[in-house]
Amino acid sequence: MNFYTKGWFLVIVFVCIILVGLSPATVRFLRARSHPSPNSCLNELRKLDAGKQQWAIENHKTTNDTPALAEIVAYCMNAPRCPQGGTYTIGRVGEPISCSIPDHAKAWLELTESKK
Repeated sequence: MNFYTKGWFLVIVFVCIILVGLSPATVRFLRARSHPSPNSCLNELRKLDAGKQQWAIENHKTTNDTPALAEIVAYCMNAPRCPQGGTYTIGRVGEPISCSIPDHAKAWLELTESKK
């Protein structure tokens, strides 16, 4: 083997090591982009809940009054959407807001119960 052949062999070995090292990170990145986290849905639920509470305070409503989604969206920056396509149920002021995706609804209930 001459000098140039040894050099190319080392370059190929280093490229293979880099590719093998980056492949797990690439797989995790692609998986994270294709499966949205429930945290973004929880953030939207938090904004809706804050909007509902603000609506109740400003309009002198009780815990039995039910706001329309359009009334709550006025207190949010934009119309909240679940990133996985779930729909939000607003309910009365005294009830928690929920998402139609069971994992999101469960996480939201756990989060709100832990704050009480």
